[in-house]
This record gives sequence, C-alpha cells and structure tokens, in this order.
Amino acid sequence: MKMKVRKSILLVSVLALAFGNILVANASNTGSYGPVYITKTGDYISAGIVKEGTEAASNLVAEVQDGRSLTCWIEDSNGNRVTDKVTYNSARAIYMPYHDPVAMKGRVVRLRISTALTNFTNTRTWGNWNPDYITNT
Repeated sequence: MKMKVRKSILLVSVLALAFGNILVANASNTGSYGPVYITKTGDYISAGIVKEGTEAASNLVAEVQDGRSLTCWIEDSNGNRVTDKVTYNSARAIYMPYHDPVAMKGRVVRLRISTALTNFTNTRTWGNWNPDYITNT
C-alpha cells in the first residue's frame, strides 16, 4: 500500500512539473498590452514576438471600454496581415488562425488593434496576446 501511495505521489509530482514547464514556456511568449487607447486615426501595434508553433494566435481581451467595437489581427514584421480581422466589443478570448501557419513558424509577428468602422470614439482596452494559442495568462 505504501509503495502505491509513493508511486502516485511521484507521478503527480512529475506531471505537475511537466505541466508547469509547458505553461511557463507559453507565458514567456505572451505579450501584454494596456491599458491603451485606440484612436480612429492611430492603431495599437504591439512589439514583435517570434511565432514558435503552427497554432492560431490568441488575444485574451480583458476589457473594451463601454462596449465599443474594436478590430484585431496579426501581421508580420513588414505590416502584412497574416490572419483574418476579428471585430469584438467585450472581454473575451479571440483565436485567429494564420493564413499559412507553417510559413509563419519562426517569424516575428505582432498584434494590431484598430477601432471598428462604426466606432468613432477613442477606446480603452487591455489584455494579453500570444502568436501561438494559449488558454491561460
């Protein structure tokens, strides 16, 4: 009985360490933004982060001021859009598949946020983003 308990504790410990390392690896590739104000004439463009895998990008939006509409997408270091645009007006997780995920692996990408076409007001927002899918921050 004692041996089974020890094996169980050892297994749980090893799994916890492995899972923790995966979370740390993802967290190190995460960018935070905000609070920032997105204006009608000026987009927010994040610092570049190297895309390590072939997963979709994620933008974990923590706030959008007063339910105003914003649009986000991922672009490469030359400013070329590499995902579709996504419009949103509340805190949520946004996942943006890449047009060519294999070609983007190892390249620097950045998050871009703009006011939606129907929003003519400066809008405060903040959150975290990752060039590869994440579920926690």
